[in-house]
Amino acid sequence: MSSEQEHAPRGESAGYFTEQYGEGPKKVLDRFRLYEFAEPAVDIEAKVFESLDLTSAESWVDVGTSDGHFLHMLLSCGHRGELIGIEPNTAQFNYAPRWEPINPDPVRAALERALGHEHGLALADEFLAAKPDTDKIKLLKGTANVIPAEDDYADVLSVMFMLYHLPESKQSQAFAEFKRVLKPNGRFVLATSGTDNKVRHRMLEQQIANNFDQKTTAPKLMNAGFNTERAEAELPKYFSHVYAYKQDSKMVIDDDDRVDAYLDSLRSLRDQFDPVPDEFTFEDALVDVVLPQIEHDMGKYGRFIDLIRRSIFICSDSQVLLHEPSDFVPVTAQKHPL
Repeated sequence: MSSEQEHAPRGESAGYFTEQYGEGPKKVLDRFRLYEFAEPAVDIEAKVFESLDLTSAESWVDVGTSDGHFLHMLLSCGHRGELIGIEPNTAQFNYAPRWEPINPDPVRAALERALGHEHGLALADEFLAAKPDTDKIKLLKGTANVIPAEDDYADVLSVMFMLYHLPESKQSQAFAEFKRVLKPNGRFVLATSGTDNKVRHRMLEQQIANNFDQKTTAPKLMNAGFNTERAEAELPKYFSHVYAYKQDSKMVIDDDDRVDAYLDSLRSLRDQFDPVPDEFTFEDALVDVVLPQIEHDMGKYGRFIDLIRRSIFICSDSQVLLHEPSDFVPVTAQKHPL
């Protein structure tokens, strides 16, 4: 085993991607569904769209696009620029989402600012009324270190909850590739999570591991490779202007459907325990360890609470125009020349 494999955070091995993504993104979606239970609610994708002050004509590259859902959401908002999704596991493209309209307010506001009140709103309504042509999204095989795009191509390059899957030894190379593809005044968007994100979830993972007769190691911290705290330290080394938004919400579990979703999120990690427990043993652990704690809190407080700590970073080598009022604050540090 190479030293890189030895020190790789969860999510970097070929086996992980085959298991988590090879037959569709269900396991990942089981985990991401928990963010729908946030109070206050935050739509991370909409936060990106509305904060960037888009014209809808930007060329956009999404690295680690999975099934392309982020670009499909952008397209459903009426985006007209070229959209490219980069993904190493092209089997994910078979699960590209069907078109569904999302909150139209950000695109209406962006077009109104860019084109004037009357023309902008009329154009936004025209876009939102028409089903977008999803063939306009190019889904290509590639990685963060090898992006199949020309130099100075992208107005925006996004990396949404992906960079922590990349070994730290390859991250500097990835940033060089990001900057090669970005236009000189292009904007880099990164989404990740903090060290205390879903802290009770992680505590339960450890308690599940301790419940097995055989000595078992709980899943490693998934975002350790590039979490919020690391992003704050690293991004200013590569970009002159860095702005951060931090989501500070509670994950509220207060009915049977949400309890089932929380349990499904834990089930999605069964293969990340070492050794991997069989399904029956794992279900027994959920009943013995997890359910009593959830039922206790719901009985006493009416809800079971976990923490949500996620972040978005918008970066550029030129001044970033953010739609005001903005929830983003500047991050500063010594820049590192590539």
